[in-house]
Amino acid sequence: MDARFPTYYLNDRRVLRLPPEHFRLFVLANAWAVSNMTDGAISQEDLYLIPFADESGPEVLVQQGLWVRANDGWMIADFLKIQTSAAKFEAALENRREADRARQRRKREGDKSIGDQPSRDRHVTVEGEEEAEEEAEERLSTKPIASEKASEKIGPDYPTDPNAIGWRQKIDARGIRSEAELVAVAGVTPNQAKRMWTAAFPESRAA
Repeated sequence: MDARFPTYYLNDRRVLRLPPEHFRLFVLANAWAVSNMTDGAISQEDLYLIPFADESGPEVLVQQGLWVRANDGWMIADFLKIQTSAAKFEAALENRREADRARQRRKREGDKSIGDQPSRDRHVTVEGEEEAEEEAEERLSTKPIASEKASEKIGPDYPTDPNAIGWRQKIDARGIRSEAELVAVAGVTPNQAKRMWTAAFPESRAA
C-alpha cells in the first residue's frame, strides 16, 4: 500500500511555502499514516515515530492548513480525499484473499478431475489384452471347433457369456487340457490364459 503525492501539490502554496524540514515531515507523515492505516490521524505520542519529526513541525503544518488539531494530536487535512482509507484497504485485501481461495479451489477441483480420468496406460493395456484374446481365438480356430453337440452340453458348469462359450468350444475342440497348453497353442500370456480358462470353465476345472 503506497502513499500518494498528487501533482497539484506542485502548485499548492501551502506546500510550496514549507521550509525543507517541514515539507519532509509533511510527506513522511502521509506515508506513515497510510502505512499504519490511521486514516490521517497522528497522536501526540506517535509523532516521534515519524522520522525527523520535531516539536515545531506540527504547528507549522497547522498554520499552513495542511494539518488540523485533534483531541489527542492532529489530523492530516484532506487525507481521505487523497489516500486510501483503512476500510477500503481491508476490503481490497479481503477481495484478494477470496480470489486466492477461489483460485485454489479451482486448482484442487481440476487436479481431482484429472485424477478421476481413466489412465491412458490402463486404456492401452485393456486394448492390448482384447487384441491378444482375439488373436488367440484365431489361433484356436485353425482346426474345426467341436460339433453342435458341444453347444448342447450347456449345464451348471458351462459358461453363459458368449465369448466364454466360444473359448470353451475351441479349447475343447483342440483338446487343450491346461492353461499351460493354452499359452503354448494360443500364444497368450499366462495371465490372459488364466482369465480365458476361468471364463471357459466356470466349474474351476483344474489347470
